[in-house]
Amino acid sequence: MKSYIVGIAVAMILSAVYALSNTDEITIKFLDLRMTLRQGIWEIIVFALGVLIMWIISLCASMEVYIKNRKKTKELTKRVTQLEDERTSLLATLRGFGWNDRGEDVKHEKNTEAERDAAAENIFSRSMPEPAGEEYDAAAAGNKDKEKSEI
Repeated sequence: MKSYIVGIAVAMILSAVYALSNTDEITIKFLDLRMTLRQGIWEIIVFALGVLIMWIISLCASMEVYIKNRKKTKELTKRVTQLEDERTSLLATLRGFGWNDRGEDVKHEKNTEAERDAAAENIFSRSMPEPAGEEYDAAAAGNKDKEKSEI
């Protein structure tokens, strides 16, 4: 912030010197308005208005970028949460098979083969959705007929 203050102070001093150097009176006509001001003062006012307008425009651009980044941050946070949930689920499944978080086989007597089979069934039931509809039923019936004829 100190650099801004120094910059503003230098600009104000230069503007004051400029205004005192240009003391000629000019008449400004805008629509039906007429004003008589010293040339240096008028140019400082126009410059200050230009600075104000550009500041407002840059503020609007900054707000647009801020809103865009906030939206993207929300999307990424949601994705991170989903990935963390998936990781937790996978680690729990590995533990069900008798593996630790590092993928090392840990022999536990309490993990019976039936428990491991149940954990495997849990994985496959979540990852493969059940197909529905008459087309699936007809195709499944056709496959069963082929299996019977091959036997």
